[in-house]
Amino acid sequence: MKKVLAAGVALMAVTAAAEDFPEPGLYKITGQVSSKMMPVAQTTETQECIKENQFIDNPEAWMQQQPGQECDLISYDVAGGNISMEMSCTLDQGGTARMVGSGSYSSSSFKLKNKMTIEAHGMNMEVNTDVTGQRTGSC
Repeated sequence: MKKVLAAGVALMAVTAAAEDFPEPGLYKITGQVSSKMMPVAQTTETQECIKENQFIDNPEAWMQQQPGQECDLISYDVAGGNISMEMSCTLDQGGTARMVGSGSYSSSSFKLKNKMTIEAHGMNMEVNTDVTGQRTGSC
């Protein structure tokens, strides 16, 4: 589940690098992961320093650095404060995952919703994530 949330945050950060939005700084990031297979949604809250050019401009290269998966970016569009993306991954432990996400951003915040469908070991699972980030100051 942490990998799903990390992927969403990282793709949002890649967007920031591409257009210089959101502004670099310290962000309070809240993520909620839910699934029919989880009795209760899991919420995490972290603080992360997002620096200018911290993340590379190419989301595919970032995804290849993630252990336990090999991903291909199917679509990625950033324009006018909106983002949409779709990627497909092959998991090292067997199976596939497909993520579709959309969101919005401003100079001091971002929101991203992802739906991931995982097929592994004869089972199907859908995982939804909601990620928000709010700039709280300088790093």
